[in-house]
Amino acid sequence: MTFRAIYDHSYRPKKLYKLTSSSWIPDQDETGVPNHLTDLVIHPYFGFAIDVVGGARTGLGFGQWTSPLRSQQYGDKLRVLLLGGSVAVQLMQPELADGTNYFKKAVKDAFHQSGIDLDVWMFNAALPGFKQPQQFIAYSYLLTQGAEFDLVVNLDGFNEMTLAMLEGKPKGLYPAYPRGWDVMLGNRMTANKLRKIAKLLKLREEQASLIEFAQSTPLARSAVAGLVLAHKVVANEERAQALVQEIEQKKQQGELSFEEGGIPFDYDDEGKAYRYLAALWRRSSVLLSQLAESNNAAYLHVFQPNQYLEGSKPLSRQEYEKFYVPDDGFGPVYRAAYPYFSKQMKELTEAGEWFADASMIFKDEQQTVYSDLCCHFNEHGLRLLAEYIAGEIVTGFERLKTAQDPAG
Repeated sequence: MTFRAIYDHSYRPKKLYKLTSSSWIPDQDETGVPNHLTDLVIHPYFGFAIDVVGGARTGLGFGQWTSPLRSQQYGDKLRVLLLGGSVAVQLMQPELADGTNYFKKAVKDAFHQSGIDLDVWMFNAALPGFKQPQQFIAYSYLLTQGAEFDLVVNLDGFNEMTLAMLEGKPKGLYPAYPRGWDVMLGNRMTANKLRKIAKLLKLREEQASLIEFAQSTPLARSAVAGLVLAHKVVANEERAQALVQEIEQKKQQGELSFEEGGIPFDYDDEGKAYRYLAALWRRSSVLLSQLAESNNAAYLHVFQPNQYLEGSKPLSRQEYEKFYVPDDGFGPVYRAAYPYFSKQMKELTEAGEWFADASMIFKDEQQTVYSDLCCHFNEHGLRLLAEYIAGEIVTGFERLKTAQDPAG
């Protein structure tokens, strides 16, 4: 009766595991790092990069084996740099058996159909979660290393509109900081953190031993023994959870250090926050354009389409049922941010920037193009998006020639 009063169930040795948490399941990650950050490491200049090893390091952490410095060897080709987040990464996924990706195939096909005799070499400097000013900084870094490009294509918009409000706001992470910056820093294996993980592993072993003892020893079948064992298990669990909190460094808004979160930012005034995000996005794009121009390259900025923009696509049944949640998560934030970003799009266009708004490219498309609740595309959607961008490149081909030969 005493045991039931305390723990809300009768004592049985096999039920002791109910007093522990899932953190005791073997092979669980005690650091609590989100899946989208597990393959990334801190980079000193553009925030984070892919944790590459061996020959893949020649790609400077951008996830491909080709060195960007090889661009120096292809002055007779159109050397294209692709920037952006995970959707841009998708565009560079192989579509054909020979390794040709969606984007390269679309550009080559568009050139061929337009009678443009020009081969293409591409480098993918997009990374999942990238948002401005990371694209600008990544391009700057590549230039300092000696890379040369004729065309810089930046496919973005969604991350800049949503990630700061959804992920940065609850913790007070400065919106110009990279996504998950506080977690990236918290995942560093410092001596202090290693000691805490060692303590946690020791506690986990002790918990496992207690539960195994209770299940295998006849003396542990009595409720009196159960009270003693349960008290020990609960005490260990409390100590373990305290260690997990310290290891994960879970912090609320206002608790991040300058290193972790940057300067304070007023997220409570949402209008002001969205204006800041939109202006940051536009300024970063203008600076990218100016940097490209000063290095004899053309710059094409493409705003990516998304299912949460009303009227942008007749959603298929699959999209509506599986990939569309308008009142939770990305939906409300995207709709709230769009008017502010739309205003900045207009300013980019009026300023003469080479800007392509792909928001409505699916407005008559009946087939499924999206593949998740966020922003990503299936094969059909990737082909259509790649073809749209390739068409913009062909349409603006004169900009390319002017950038390469300003005097001509």
